[in-house]
Amino acid sequence: MAKSHKLGLRPYFLRRIRGTATAGRHLPRSGQDYNRKAQIQMFETVAVLVIFFFLIAFGLSFYFLVSKTQASKEYERTLQLRSITFTQKIATLPELDCVRVTVQVERCFDSLKTDAFRHILQNPGIKDDYFALFGYSNVTIQEIFPSVHTYQLYDRALPNASASIPTTIPILLRNPHKNTYSFGVLRVTLYA
Repeated sequence: MAKSHKLGLRPYFLRRIRGTATAGRHLPRSGQDYNRKAQIQMFETVAVLVIFFFLIAFGLSFYFLVSKTQASKEYERTLQLRSITFTQKIATLPELDCVRVTVQVERCFDSLKTDAFRHILQNPGIKDDYFALFGYSNVTIQEIFPSVHTYQLYDRALPNASASIPTTIPILLRNPHKNTYSFGVLRVTLYA
């Protein structure tokens, strides 16, 4: 049989193996080669899984970062809209408006009413009654032209406030004694 193998005649089982899927490959010599191949395949599988989970973790962290930034912008926008709405409420208070012959002038404050309202709000009981309207805020009226005066109407700061949103709108200040108008600014700082 050894002679026939050297002459090119191979046993049937070797011809069968070499003629199929293992053609051109060397057959493993022992079980140790099988273990080495299995370890390499296992390492490749683990490496692919590690990369896959790393990509998932990176994608999730990017998604949460974008979501957090977008939520922060939306929160800031909501606070700004709330501050503008609050400022418009203050600008239309009947306690401060100037009415001339039953005609209400828009964004006009009567300086006498402003002084009286400021003194009334110094009473803690009345200040608490206006808390539902003013909340945690600072409301200041500043006369700019022709003279410069500042009137602080209301001030209640929120302890440990995370944000303060200042809003400023131009107003007219009417002096009923002289029947003159001054330019001023309504400054409202809302605490959140």
